[in-house]
Amino acid sequence: MKHYLALTGALLLVSGNLAAGSLTETVSGKVTEALAKFNDALNTINTSVANANNNMASSWMTWYDLAIAQYTSLIDRFQQYPMVDLNSLISGRNDLVFERNYTTPAKLEDDPYYTYMLIPNANLAVSQIGDLLNAAAAEMSSQAVPANNCLNQHGASLTSSPITIDRVTDCILAANGKIPRIEANVIVHINADIALAPPTFNLLNLCNVPEPTDSSSSNICLTQYLSRFSQMKSYRLKTSIDSVRSQQSGMIFSTADRCVRLVQNDIRDAVDRVKANFASCLSTSS
Repeated sequence: MKHYLALTGALLLVSGNLAAGSLTETVSGKVTEALAKFNDALNTINTSVANANNNMASSWMTWYDLAIAQYTSLIDRFQQYPMVDLNSLISGRNDLVFERNYTTPAKLEDDPYYTYMLIPNANLAVSQIGDLLNAAAAEMSSQAVPANNCLNQHGASLTSSPITIDRVTDCILAANGKIPRIEANVIVHINADIALAPPTFNLLNLCNVPEPTDSSSSNICLTQYLSRFSQMKSYRLKTSIDSVRSQQSGMIFSTADRCVRLVQNDIRDAVDRVKANFASCLSTSS
């Protein structure tokens, strides 16, 4: 799922002498620079999500290929045994082939915390912070007079820590740095199931397999093994994989979303303090 980038960004100002009215111009001139940094962060996390999805899907397909190969091997081996019912095995293999072609584990971008919270909330935060700083700059510039130094004292504070859009960008990048963990843990989980395949297949060695033409031998062990093997359904692994992914991605993306909202509130409070200090400066300078 493609996420649209914000059209407004944080406003990075440089300190220095600010004549009345120049603060707004400085803010406007720095919007593009801040917007580019934020948009780069969104591009980075979208790319990381896409890459992780591709790598997890590749491991998932490897599991399917192995399982289908095992089913096929058993069917080929025992199709010459007239006393063995292979219908359940054939049906199980057909189900796996269908699922391989039409089902995949849930993708990271389908996580509601990512698609419906973190990304839109981050875009909204950037837009609102930009509007807030623009409005503050315009308000302060309109009240200042050339003779006072209040604009010089407090104008640059609008871009000093903690008032910086980079804090929102950092929330996004922090989540991005954890995406490889989700991918690695999911793949480890799939690989663990793949590693169990040979021992499961080799359980057949517990059975005394008769010759195909030996109708007098008991085939209870063989029949039970093949029947239980055919019950190995991919949905169990898929459910387990989705659980591993969703628990981790939900925690990471919800934490990043909370980071964005807390940062936005903190910047709003800081801007209010700057405006209050500026107003106090004007009242004592008049």
